[in-house]
Amino acid sequence: MTILDQLCSAIRSKSVVDLVYDGQSRVVHPHIVWSDKKSDTMVECWQTAGYSSRGKTPCWSRYNLEKISSVQLTGEHFEGPQPGFRPDRPGDIVCSL
Repeated sequence: MTILDQLCSAIRSKSVVDLVYDGQSRVVHPHIVWSDKKSDTMVECWQTAGYSSRGKTPCWSRYNLEKISSVQLTGEHFEGPQPGFRPDRPGDIVCSL
């Protein structure tokens, strides 16, 4: 299963994910995957733990799928969209809550 497939499956089942992005582990609630205007495939997540360039969590974070090296389900689930989630994106939506 590809990283894209794993993330879309996690979105459909509202599964919490431990992903490795740019060599750093992060725990996230994935909300939407889309292709942006530059044809990069992106995922927007509510990050609850792990490395953050902002220095604190929870926070909204976007990740380029090309820099995600692994995706693991934690076995936990989240209830639904976090406050501030906007499902509208420029480009093509691949999968979304």
